[in-house]
Amino acid sequence: MAASSRKALARYLLQCHFRSLPPSNGLHRCVQSTLPLSTRITPTPSREVTFCGLQQCRNYAASQASAKKESKPTVEYMAEEPEDDVYMLKHYPPRVMSTDEALQKLRRKLAGSLEPNPNLDRTVNMNIALDMKLQKKKKVDPFQNLVLLPHRFKEDSKVLCFAKRPEDIQTAKDSGADIVGGTELFEDILNGLITFDHCVATPDIMADLQPLKKELRRRYPKSKRQSVSKNIPSMLNLHKRGQLYKCLKETVDVPIGKLSQSNEHIEENIKTIITAVVEHKPQKYWPFIKSVAISAHQLPAYKITFEHWLPEIEEEETEFEVFQLPW
Repeated sequence: MAASSRKALARYLLQCHFRSLPPSNGLHRCVQSTLPLSTRITPTPSREVTFCGLQQCRNYAASQASAKKESKPTVEYMAEEPEDDVYMLKHYPPRVMSTDEALQKLRRKLAGSLEPNPNLDRTVNMNIALDMKLQKKKKVDPFQNLVLLPHRFKEDSKVLCFAKRPEDIQTAKDSGADIVGGTELFEDILNGLITFDHCVATPDIMADLQPLKKELRRRYPKSKRQSVSKNIPSMLNLHKRGQLYKCLKETVDVPIGKLSQSNEHIEENIKTIITAVVEHKPQKYWPFIKSVAISAHQLPAYKITFEHWLPEIEEEETEFEVFQLPW
């Protein structure tokens, strides 16, 4: 090989070394046969190369990954809290506070709003961000359910009860059902002449409700949603006075009370809903809840601490079998 081509190949190897790129196998063998022993490159088992006794070079992908990690900009906030009413969120760190402090801020914002009516009350809403991941690529299925809150703040829902036997119809009327009947109600429901919030039924009439499945959709009675049961009084009490919570994508938005209620009552409602939500994911795949925030209509949202409301994780006890040795 000519001296000029030898120099060009040596220059190429130097460029590969400084760029952390190992040379190709075919070109490497060609160069090994042309260069003197003192300047030859010896590949290592990890596909890294050493040139003239210098340190081993990492491959290109690893060096680029570490460069990206080091090049992340550090966020510098202007202050802990803004002084003005209008400000850029990215300039101030997200702050997690207690429920008492968040409710106090909401009431203060409402008092200083454009509507100075002292009798004006607003509903407090809670937003729960969830981690829906399970093992591998599986996720928690979207869910919805009803829960009885310890401190109610809204009117009773309108419930329709399907029953077949005369004694069940009378029990439903005595338990406070707004509409009670059987297949004679189908035509009015399909024509939109009957309006209701929830629909419950006894197990013996479920086979007759198939024509209403498309019309009722999510209101169609299901035992999983506790809307099909023989215990009619308990079922009606849950659907008339219970609070509905839904998981849409990876969040749960649910009202938890009124600003006029005491902080203790709102906190007990929050604890009840969090306890009900975490039951939809097995404990071995926890944590389930990422963050919790409360807000009101046309008022800002504040993140609150929630860890003290989570139920304790039950440790699985492993049972060991005792074998008796023959000697």
